Amino acid sequence: MTIDVNYSLRCTDCNNGFFEHGTGSWVFDDKQEVIDAAKRQGWSIAEEVFSGSKWDFCPRCLEKRRHP
Repeated sequence: MTIDVNYSLRCTDCNNGFFEHGTGSWVFDDKQEVIDAAKRQGWSIAEEVFSGSKWDFCPRCLEKRRHP
């Protein structure tokens, strides 16, 4: 038996999945790898919201949040 663990990222606000255009990948082998790739493409990771919880925002939702 083989068990694989992969990581992916979704916007907490709109549920849009992160896709790395350079590699064409939706899933990653390492948590930090997907975080770093998403940040390079304009995502905000673990941004604190009003309730005190931490959300991940895609560039579109991040822009709406900063300029309502």
